[in-house]
Amino acid sequence: MGCSIAAVKHSTQPKCAGRQRKSVHSRPSITFTDAISRLDLTERQIFQLQQSWKAISRKMEYTGINMFIRIFETHADLKKFFFMVENCSTIAEMRESKGLAKHVLMVMNTLDDTIYNLNDMQYVIDLLYDIGKQHRKFSDFRREFFLSVTEPFLLAVKETLGDRYTRNMATAYRRLIQFVVANIFQGFGDVSIEKKKLADG
Repeated sequence: MGCSIAAVKHSTQPKCAGRQRKSVHSRPSITFTDAISRLDLTERQIFQLQQSWKAISRKMEYTGINMFIRIFETHADLKKFFFMVENCSTIAEMRESKGLAKHVLMVMNTLDDTIYNLNDMQYVIDLLYDIGKQHRKFSDFRREFFLSVTEPFLLAVKETLGDRYTRNMATAYRRLIQFVVANIFQGFGDVSIEKKKLADG
């Protein structure tokens, strides 16, 4: 998910083009126009977002750690899902956690993969849905937890970008993370309903 990908729509192939992409037949095909509408960003805004993200990609771990620390500060109950920091009592201890750093990079690489593939929205939607599904294996994890990501992500991006975090970029990043969270949320689905369906046979 962390491949370096050209950011010009329709003009180049990802450097990780050999990666096998899953086809999800349970969802209808999504056209680029439909997906842009869902994302609520123009093609120009997407290009600007991809250009801006280059600065984030150079500080991927730093930005991601800041995001997760803010998540834990505002939603302390989520720490129990992260064994590597569950017993950390200070921010300094969390920053030093190699396990958290590894997880952070996986999350940030997913965002990286999403942003640089916004010209292939079927792939992006499938990617985000699959991330949601993967979280079903965690006992007691509820899809509402994904909603806690939005503000910590925006604050972390703002801190990394500094003066480059303009009003227009703030809007673009907010719409991006809302789009990402919404699709992961849908990918996770309503597990209670699915369990009932299985029980009913």
